[in-house]
Amino acid sequence: MLGHILKSPGFRKYFANTSWMMGEKFIRMGLNLFVGILVARYLGPSRFGLLSSAVSMVALFAVFGTLGLDDILTRNLVQEPADRDFLLGTSFFLRAVGSVFVFGAASFLSLVVSGDWTGTALVMIIAAGNVLLSFSVIQFFFLSEVRARYPSLALFASVIVSSVIKLILILVKASVVWFAWAIVTEYVILSIMLYHYYAMSGIRIRDWSFSGKTAVCLLKDSWPMIFSGLFAMVFTRVDQVMIKAILGNEAVGEYSIAVTMTEAWYVIPIVITTSLFPMIINARQTDQKIYHDRLQHLYDLTIWMGIGLAFVISLSSEWLVELLLGSAYGNSGRVLSILVWNLLFAYMSIMNSKWLVAENKQHILLFINPLGALLNVILNLILIPRLGILGAALATLLTQAITAHLIFAFIRNVSPVFQFHVRSFLIFFRLIKIRAS
Repeated sequence: MLGHILKSPGFRKYFANTSWMMGEKFIRMGLNLFVGILVARYLGPSRFGLLSSAVSMVALFAVFGTLGLDDILTRNLVQEPADRDFLLGTSFFLRAVGSVFVFGAASFLSLVVSGDWTGTALVMIIAAGNVLLSFSVIQFFFLSEVRARYPSLALFASVIVSSVIKLILILVKASVVWFAWAIVTEYVILSIMLYHYYAMSGIRIRDWSFSGKTAVCLLKDSWPMIFSGLFAMVFTRVDQVMIKAILGNEAVGEYSIAVTMTEAWYVIPIVITTSLFPMIINARQTDQKIYHDRLQHLYDLTIWMGIGLAFVISLSSEWLVELLLGSAYGNSGRVLSILVWNLLFAYMSIMNSKWLVAENKQHILLFINPLGALLNVILNLILIPRLGILGAALATLLTQAITAHLIFAFIRNVSPVFQFHVRSFLIFFRLIKIRAS
């Protein structure tokens, strides 16, 4: 049976698709982590904190640039391939308009909150480059057709160019502003490469069309993702904004390097779930048992990967930070030992969102994410003044545990999510039961 599955064209297609995405993501993860550490060492905690604060400020509003359309667009392209040009053209227009809003909102908030002209300049540069990411709708076209090779190559090229530029900036001892431009360069290369591969496929962007009807349909499905995504960004990024306001740029730098070393590992479940999402959608339309089995296997894989990585990194966190960054980031090791356990709940959250989109129940995030945002702000206000950046790490971990796991036990129409979690935690008992039978 297993041999038949492994030899099937469908398996080989999805395996090749996942392999491209995994290869690209691992290379990006390695380069971003390696170059990020070098940038952090060069800039020092204060200037690195300033740059990280700017990235976080833009990230707070980034959902208005994507409009929560990523999974919705992939799903609709799978289900309605004949509407490709309307879906892509309308999504591109909506994302471009949203990105302009991101620029204005992030720039204004930065100026009001910090009054720091250098920090605001960094925000404006990064937010302006964010407009170019409207072209990433092309990526979801390729993903819907299980052709991850092309977006993977585009993403690979963009991170290579950006990494080389950052290394050159370190060598010439450039100011922090130039590192913001290096981030924008990554967006430029990505957009050019995606356009190139789309044109190579024999399809023309000039055929894209905006449709008011399509826009209404897309936004009708994605608006819960927009607002839930906004609140999700609040409880994942507001900690750095609050640390800057309460403790200053140097504390942000120490905290953000731990965030960087944790979030680098988020790519694994993102790659797996994004690549296999079309397969899950197809299974839901044809066979409910296969659909649920595939979801459970993905939950098993992602949850236990999160536990394993968190355990290993937590034990070696202080040694790892000292080795890679030196004594200037002395407090980051203890922060990392706490923050890295977010991997477990972040991996859960990624799978949860896929299930919600597949079931068209993404509206439930309108309750969960605002609750998470409020909870995280309150916990940060309580813990940061008392425990410093360790308090921010604890606040984030507690918030993630509640919003990615515990809360699903108390909401009836999404209770299967909690059941998936429990079955994953009990995987060894399940294996014993299967072997005994």
